[in-house]
Amino acid sequence: MDREAVFSALVFEPSANVVHEWDEKSKVLTVRPQTGFAAKTPYMVRLTAAATSRWGVHIAEEFQVSFVTKSRPKLVTEKIWPPDGAAGVTLYPRITLSFDAPLDQATASAGIRLLDSQLAPLPKMREAFTSDGGKGTYSFELTSPLQRNSVYRIEIDATVRDIVGVTAGTPANASFTTRTAGYQSGNVVESFDNIGAFWDPEASGSTVGTDNPFTTFTASSDIYKVNAPSGRLDYVFTAEDGGVCRVFDTGKPSIGSNTSQVFAMWVYGDLSNNYLEYWFYSPGSVNQMVDAATINWAGWDLIAVPLSSIGGSGEWQYHSIVVRQNSAGLKSGTVYFDDAMIITPTGIDDPEDDKTGLSLSPNPVTSEGRITFFLQSAGQVALELFASDGSLAAGIYRGSMDAGAHSLPWSPSPAITPGVYTLRLSHRTGTAGAWKHAARRWVIMR
Repeated sequence: MDREAVFSALVFEPSANVVHEWDEKSKVLTVRPQTGFAAKTPYMVRLTAAATSRWGVHIAEEFQVSFVTKSRPKLVTEKIWPPDGAAGVTLYPRITLSFDAPLDQATASAGIRLLDSQLAPLPKMREAFTSDGGKGTYSFELTSPLQRNSVYRIEIDATVRDIVGVTAGTPANASFTTRTAGYQSGNVVESFDNIGAFWDPEASGSTVGTDNPFTTFTASSDIYKVNAPSGRLDYVFTAEDGGVCRVFDTGKPSIGSNTSQVFAMWVYGDLSNNYLEYWFYSPGSVNQMVDAATINWAGWDLIAVPLSSIGGSGEWQYHSIVVRQNSAGLKSGTVYFDDAMIITPTGIDDPEDDKTGLSLSPNPVTSEGRITFFLQSAGQVALELFASDGSLAAGIYRGSMDAGAHSLPWSPSPAITPGVYTLRLSHRTGTAGAWKHAARRWVIMR
């Protein structure tokens, strides 16, 4: 169609401030209110016969459609993530709220916040507003990771309003608790630094039911967990069910055969409720598919599967990321991936939120090292070194310490073989308080 001719021929009665959006072939026109339609008002939309194609051919007759807008006494919050009462939430969430109308950005940004356990608001970053089908979404991340095993509260002020000025009317909130365990690190087998090593979904084989131009795997330097770039998967499913989007890694990194280890990857979820799978080869290039998670979170989380869950035996190779359509999920989304790794569980958390400033130097250490840390309060302290299989390799210190900075020398004994170890600092106030832990990797060389 001739876009200008259609614009001129499109009439709203009563008049409305609207935005026009065309598809790439100028065949489908979507009209959205820029400032919202009036409530409880009948509208007539007319496309007069003045509308023409690109070749100047007029439409055969005028087209009309009418509708009546509903009354909206207040802005309704339809969904909050994390939801009220949620537990085990990632330390890197993207707080996401959905409403029954597009939001006024200024009042939403000022009136929606995340509070810590002391009810202090946390600084936000990467705020985003979207609207679709007459509804609105507001989401944001935090500038720092959240604390483990802590309660946070999302607050919505009564003054938050939509684009036509309808307010929430009453304040609302939702509280959630973060995960108790920290994130363990491991041997990185795929960093996603070389996106050229990955096939586009349409070329990967097994991909079915996706919209080719809009389903892509690219590098992202904007959103990443460890180092830029990460891998960004945009996908669009064309049917209500049965879609499979596969990204094939031509590097096919080996992940070993130790069934006590786990395969883990940082995944930035999109709340789509579609299914995430990791695919592997067992010897003989036999494909082994493993369910990893339902993508029901937003933000970064470490998604792991035990190697014991992979079929077959012998040396496995990781080769594909797959998003499988859930008929109850969204038909489109964007997921990011970073640092796939093999982890040897130690039973020790690697908290990224401790306030001890635990530091090990030098690292790697060959003969004499030094352990430095800070205690918020006086109490009982234990310093222990654990091997990669979780066994205790050395008890370095156990006793009482005052609050403040501490520095202890330590040299690995000849009985400690070269390798990657975990040093754990345990501390409790007094003699009956709960133990708190901090841990760091320490490489020992000879």
